[in-house]
Amino acid sequence: MTYIEELEQALGRLKTGEREQFVQHYADYLNNHQLDDWAARKTLGTPAELAEKIQVRLANQEIADQDSNRTTNQGHAGHFAWLMWLTAPLYLGLFVVLFFLVWLPSLLIWSLMVAFILAAAFVGVAGVVVVAQSLWGGAFYIGLALLMLGIMFLLSPLATFFSMKSADWTRFAGSRVMQRLKKGLNHE
Repeated sequence: MTYIEELEQALGRLKTGEREQFVQHYADYLNNHQLDDWAARKTLGTPAELAEKIQVRLANQEIADQDSNRTTNQGHAGHFAWLMWLTAPLYLGLFVVLFFLVWLPSLLIWSLMVAFILAAAFVGVAGVVVVAQSLWGGAFYIGLALLMLGIMFLLSPLATFFSMKSADWTRFAGSRVMQRLKKGLNHE
C-alpha cells in the first residue's frame, strides 16, 4: 500500500470532498518534490500522524470560523446600537407626535366634559342666586345647568370609548416597537 493510499484510509472520517482535496494536495506535493514512500514518511511522518495533524488543523479552523462569525454578529449588533442611539431623537419626536394625535380625540372630549361640569356648576349657582330675584330667570339658569350636565353624561361613553381605543393602540404600538428593538439587537 502506498503512502497516499494509507493517507486516504487514515482520513476516512473526513467528508469525501475534503478527503479528496487533501489526498490530491499531498500527492502533488510528493510528485513535485520527487519523494518516494520512504522519503515521504521521513519528511511528513506516517500517514496516520499526517491525518491527525490535518484533522486537528480543520477542527481549529472551524473553531476560529465560529469565533469570527460570533465577533462579526456582535459587531453588527454594536452598529445597530449606535444607529439606534443616533436616530433616537428623531423616533422619539415622531413617537410623541403620534402619541399626541392618538390621544387627541380622547383629551378633547374629556376637556369638554370638564368644561361642561364647571360651566354647569357656575350656571347652577347663578340660577340659585337669580331665583330670589326672578323665578323664571332662575329656572332658566338651573335648566341650562341641568342641560350641560346631561350633555356631559352623553359624552362620557364617547370619552371612555376613545380612551380605551387610544390605550389599545398605544399598547399595540409599544409592543411592536419593543419587538423590533429586540429583533434588531438579537440580529434575528
